[in-house]
Amino acid sequence: MLVRVDFNVPLGSVRIVDDLKIRRTLDTIKYLVKNHAQVVLVSHLGRPSGKKVAKYSLRPVAKHLAKLLKRPVAFNQAKIGTKNFYDQIEKLKPGKVMLIENVRFYNDEKKNAPAFAKSLAKGFDYFINDAFAVSHRKHASVVGVAKYLPAYAGLNLLMEVKNLFVIQKNPKRPLVVIIGGAKISTKISVIKQYLPKAKHVILGGGVVTNLLWASGCKVGSSMVDKGGVRAAKGLLKYFGKKICKPVDLVIGDTKTFRKLKTVNIDEACPVLCQKGQAIYDVGPETVKEYKKRLQGARTIIWNGPLGLVEVPAFSRATNEIARAMARSRAKTYVGGGETLMSINRLGLTKKFTFVSTGGGAMLEFLQGKQLPGLIILKK
Repeated sequence: MLVRVDFNVPLGSVRIVDDLKIRRTLDTIKYLVKNHAQVVLVSHLGRPSGKKVAKYSLRPVAKHLAKLLKRPVAFNQAKIGTKNFYDQIEKLKPGKVMLIENVRFYNDEKKNAPAFAKSLAKGFDYFINDAFAVSHRKHASVVGVAKYLPAYAGLNLLMEVKNLFVIQKNPKRPLVVIIGGAKISTKISVIKQYLPKAKHVILGGGVVTNLLWASGCKVGSSMVDKGGVRAAKGLLKYFGKKICKPVDLVIGDTKTFRKLKTVNIDEACPVLCQKGQAIYDVGPETVKEYKKRLQGARTIIWNGPLGLVEVPAFSRATNEIARAMARSRAKTYVGGGETLMSINRLGLTKKFTFVSTGGGAMLEFLQGKQLPGLIILKK
């Protein structure tokens, strides 16, 4: 049984920082083990660009998975397609689990090369996709193998689709949508889709920076998604109206990531920060305003952090919004890697109606796009 999982988790120097994605696959794995399947897991980690990179090895993940399952997990680091690779799989006994080394060590994974997909599928009876977070990718381990094996959805994938379908089609209103993260170009479509439906659209992260830049503000060395400039300008007519405009912003040093100052937008524009400085979070007054917008909502959808959450000094807004949502009586839906890490770190994961393991996949699903990994299962 070949099972596509998403073990693309943040790794620290000595441990896995956030294992939510791993834990979400446990029900599927345990079900298969209980039914005496030979369970071979395939996943990616990071962006090794088709090369074998030691820091992106899944070996630490195999060890962590073994602890969660309370049973051994074999690790197959042999090259896919070689005799050694297949020999190790052949020796795997029913009810046992194996994890294959990072599938993105191969260029043919992203290319969805038929020969590579066929090599990966060889010797298996069935394929299960339990990786919703990569189901928007037309990759060999997501789409390609399903052409050579009977393919099914895993329990986690089914749960993702069931929950997200509700807010895609008919979310309870008033609806508030929170969009953060780095690139505005990947968020524009979902923002436009929810503008007619939502009472408020709250923005943070690079999405805010791009709108400010498009409006003529100088944003220093802040990250700007130049591919989304035209789309950002198209949203300016909603900025400060249905799209909540920040009141203040937190500026930091791009080299030291040290917090420098908090600036009032109206006073600081058109020059918000200088070269060597960047916008890394929305400020405390903005957080107060955003919290007010959450009051009375019946549904809140959140994708992407409001600041640079990897640095504690710039995680305040994200943490405050997470706590406010956790206290809310609204139906709350969250997705996106850094967002998941933040709420998990705060111990709030169980306080939300549903936490999606997908970032980009969640956004595309909510836009009504056909995800390749789901289309192939329907076929």
